[in-house]
Amino acid sequence: MAIRIPIAPNADGYIVRETIPIYTNYFHAVSLSETTDIFKTSVDSFDLTPRPDYESYDVVDKIIKPLKNKPVNAVLKPDGDKLLLPLEGLLVLPDAALARKCPLVLIGHGNHTGYAVINDKDTPPTESSKGVYKITVLDQQVPSHIGYEEFQNTLAENGIASYSINLNIVNTLDNNEHKAFEKMALDFNQRILLFFLHLKLLKIIAGQPLAGDELPIRFLEGTVFKNIKDALQTSTHTGLMGLKTALQGKIDFTKLGFMGHSRGADAVSRVPAYFFKGATLADPSFPIHKEVNSRITKLSEEIGKPVQDSIKCILALEPTATKKNEGDPDPDKHGYIIQSQQTMYFVGVGTHDEDVSLDPVRIYEHPGSPKAMIAINGASHKRFNTVWATTTRDPEEFGKPPVSSNLLNLDQHKEILSVVYGSCFTATLANQASDLLFFTRERTFPIKLSKATDFQSAWKFGFPFSHPTPTVKDLDTKVTAPSSKKLRDSSFAFEQDISAFLEKRENAGIFSLKIPIAPTSATENLSKYTHFSFRFAKGYKLSPNPDRTEEKNLTIEFFENNNLVGKLIEGKDITTVELKALRAFDEIDQPGEKKEFKYSILLQTLEISFSGRFSTAELDKVNRIEIKIIPDPTKSPPRPASVVIGGSIGGAVVLGALGVGGAVLYNEKLGHPEQEKKKYIIIGGGLGGAALGAVFTYIFLKSDENAFAFKDFLLTNRQFP
Repeated sequence: MAIRIPIAPNADGYIVRETIPIYTNYFHAVSLSETTDIFKTSVDSFDLTPRPDYESYDVVDKIIKPLKNKPVNAVLKPDGDKLLLPLEGLLVLPDAALARKCPLVLIGHGNHTGYAVINDKDTPPTESSKGVYKITVLDQQVPSHIGYEEFQNTLAENGIASYSINLNIVNTLDNNEHKAFEKMALDFNQRILLFFLHLKLLKIIAGQPLAGDELPIRFLEGTVFKNIKDALQTSTHTGLMGLKTALQGKIDFTKLGFMGHSRGADAVSRVPAYFFKGATLADPSFPIHKEVNSRITKLSEEIGKPVQDSIKCILALEPTATKKNEGDPDPDKHGYIIQSQQTMYFVGVGTHDEDVSLDPVRIYEHPGSPKAMIAINGASHKRFNTVWATTTRDPEEFGKPPVSSNLLNLDQHKEILSVVYGSCFTATLANQASDLLFFTRERTFPIKLSKATDFQSAWKFGFPFSHPTPTVKDLDTKVTAPSSKKLRDSSFAFEQDISAFLEKRENAGIFSLKIPIAPTSATENLSKYTHFSFRFAKGYKLSPNPDRTEEKNLTIEFFENNNLVGKLIEGKDITTVELKALRAFDEIDQPGEKKEFKYSILLQTLEISFSGRFSTAELDKVNRIEIKIIPDPTKSPPRPASVVIGGSIGGAVVLGALGVGGAVLYNEKLGHPEQEKKKYIIIGGGLGGAALGAVFTYIFLKSDENAFAFKDFLLTNRQFP
């Protein structure tokens, strides 16, 4: 473990403590059911087959033994019949001037080269042979965990302690599961195991009592391992003593935040499964290995059965959000179940994510806690981690249009991480609740990005989170028309594969979506709330100008019976949302496939504030909300049916005649002697031309159809001190 403490607020320098030799007994699941412990010194070999199209390799011979036998800086240390794993991380604490208990954010990085390079490129599989892995254990590990240091400094400046955990052992050791959902579930749970081991370590050093110590943490004093609880009382190690002084009594473990990047994002999104909301833990809703799950559960009990409400914030940055297997009988067991109304869940995705793409925006649908989603135009994957950004080569797409056009550079990614995503934690852990207004666009993020950079967002939260009366009322069950349909089944480029209320129509007439309100109900009376919102997307023909901004051709009205309450609200007056398609990397189905950079349409939150629009007396009377789709004034109305049908017939006649003429010329040039075949060629040319003429003329004359998608109709009470 390394610790860095700011010398003074806004200072450039840091005190760098020496690395502190702390170790633990670790277990790695090589499959969902295999019980072999490859960290036991008695296990001499074990074959891993991470992919069925590659040859197996002996993980003990190729990785475990070299990590133990390195002549300099050996990673694994023998202790009895076990090889112990170092617990490493970067701890950044607020300045000593902020002498009070600090909230704590734990950070987990994603998959990247760790202790070894596992090369699957040099000898890929062929039609006749399997691929071969080339494995090289590195002299020095790649320290992914220090790649968020500037972000940690920002947290420290706001009075928040943070600890970024080294997860390289998870990145170095694979497993034998071949279905993506199961393989990744094991990976995420190994990361969660390390989160809990480090959380236990911090609680011990901070002087917090334990409820047991079945899984002890060891301190290496010279050549002897000691229980760290004993070492804290007897050791003279300057680093350990300095850490004890810095932490004891300084961390508020009832105010926790978690931030994960890439696979780390999925791990932190599943961490709440091991925090208590009753006397016992429920079984996780995702695949687990029995031993790993048992260890995490024991650790959670040992550190005092932390409650889910102690998690104030989770940031899932560029998650993988691995989909369940096709045809899975229980699709709801996706694993991302967060129900505490004290936990604010944030998901951040980027259009230029070269690794996981924009598709993991789907993870936003799962948590039942307060939540927000932000999709940043131009944000990539690796550039949020400075180590990744500076130790790997950019994909070739980054260097040429269209990908290069809006791609943000490393400094811009660092600014977004500190300013935009830092606001997730200042809002929930640093008594700066109004920072939540950045995500609802009621305030503007103070960043210096170019005007070409923008973001789209959605949210579902009231405030304060602990308010005794309801802060969010979902009205979806009160909507009877239009019907709910799968967006991906439509012909439009909707990104989210979810069901929503969907209305398709040409540019004519008015469609009304009506939501009845019961003003006598304590949970529906509008005077109890501050905002009305819904997620919305407009499907439209992307060509020939896919970068255009579409009109918000809708209105919102509030009624008492048939009497309008207040003023009609036009879509054009809701300036916090632009209806534009995002051009982003698309998910691939198989490893090695090339990602497409294509346009897609996200559902965004449209929200109106009642303040300044309605009096309390007016809100008390509202018993119906109507959202009307009106003709788009920038587009032509549809042509009469007689024109479309007549034109299609005319087109069929013209192209049919041309088809006949072309067939005659073809016959003459061919000089075919069989009259019967000549006749069929002429007939075929006429019919084919007529069909093409009818189709092309119909497409030309028929007006474009739009689709209007709605979801999450909400009444929200959001009030800040």
